[in-house]
Amino acid sequence: MKTKREMRQIGKRGISVLLLCTMLFVPQNVKAEEVADQTVKTTVNQDKITYPTSRCVWSCDEGIGDDEDLYLYGSHTPKGAKIINLKSSNPKIVKAKIQDKVDIHFTRKNAGTTTLSYDLTWKEKDGTQSTKHFTTKITLWKYRNPCASFSFNGKNYASKFKKHPFFWKHNLGTKVKISVKPKKGWKLVRLGYTGGKKIKNNSTIRLKKGIFTFITADFKNTKTKRVRSVRAEVVG
Repeated sequence: MKTKREMRQIGKRGISVLLLCTMLFVPQNVKAEEVADQTVKTTVNQDKITYPTSRCVWSCDEGIGDDEDLYLYGSHTPKGAKIINLKSSNPKIVKAKIQDKVDIHFTRKNAGTTTLSYDLTWKEKDGTQSTKHFTTKITLWKYRNPCASFSFNGKNYASKFKKHPFFWKHNLGTKVKISVKPKKGWKLVRLGYTGGKKIKNNSTIRLKKGIFTFITADFKNTKTKRVRSVRAEVVG
């Protein structure tokens, strides 16, 4: 039979073994969790990657405004990513191409609607390849001339906007009276010229001889609330 002293020694050895096991196994579990966390960090959060789901522009905008509306930019795109498999459901509406690997630029061809579909692909930090699919609906509104009258010194040039939202006119003189009237269903919301300066309708402005000046009129459709701009580039 074991003595009390021997029993105490066995108990102490048992406790030592238990502590040793605890020291060996607990750190291993922690390291496994850390490895799992590292695996998660090597994977891009796909929910943050976005592209516009729709875009609406006029079918004819040559020479007017900012062409940024013709670009589709992605948000939170991963480093080294690129767009592949770009397709249009109706190529007769827009012609699209990839720019800078992760952006899309489209060229207007005809009024109508098309859907661009494309994939974004990238390599994760752990070496695996990931892909996310996107679609963007593109709507091109048919161009309409919103002007009933666009007059310089009493002469109406509104017909110049029949097919395009701009025209050129030289030798107007240095003193010009500008009068603009919208067609039925449209409202003139702003009239201005180079430098963002506003012009009061039916007022007279002075042009510098031989210097180009842009006269821009913004109209809002009373039904659709869409804004249509037209512009005359004139020289005094």
